[in-house]
Amino acid sequence: MADAACGSVLGRIIFSDRPVEPTLVDGVPSLTTHMANGNGTPVEEIWLTDRPVRSGTAGKAVFAEDGEHLFYAARLGPQPVYRERVRELYETALRFTWERGYTDLVRMWNLIGDITSPNSEGVEIYRDFCVGRAEAFATWEAQFPQLPAATGIGTLSPGMELCFLATKQGRTVHLENPRQTPAYKGSQRNNTQIPSLKVADVV
Repeated sequence: MADAACGSVLGRIIFSDRPVEPTLVDGVPSLTTHMANGNGTPVEEIWLTDRPVRSGTAGKAVFAEDGEHLFYAARLGPQPVYRERVRELYETALRFTWERGYTDLVRMWNLIGDITSPNSEGVEIYRDFCVGRAEAFATWEAQFPQLPAATGIGTLSPGMELCFLATKQGRTVHLENPRQTPAYKGSQRNNTQIPSLKVADVV
């Protein structure tokens, strides 16, 4: 693991014509996902803070923190079945977050290639992903009992990217939309069962 000062940028998400492994660019954690067809200029989403930032790598993941907020990004390459590898990816991310003292998950983004296609077992890749994610959160339920809102959206290349923001305890307030059905209460199609979650993971 390497730490370095990187100004006031917590992270960059680049929507480009091909995916790139998460990396530090001039000390800033950068995640590049395949969301553009190559005919336009890549769009960037930049997360800033008014506090000094330190960034680094943790295995294949990149992160930055300012003592109050944490940005974390990782990529998982194409898999015949995602469940187990997604569980491992999430457990690694949750362990890292908890050990750094960021106990409140604010917002998560899951960028998933071929999201509605079947995996090698015929299960929709998004449902395959959801099982692994739910298993990881079940393991870490005691540490993270309050789940954040999250986005799951398709990309144009196989594999998936994960990035999220977390804070120190007591910095966030989670709200539920009473007119929307929580994702964890969604329909149970085909034979893949998603473990029950107590708090909505809004998709």
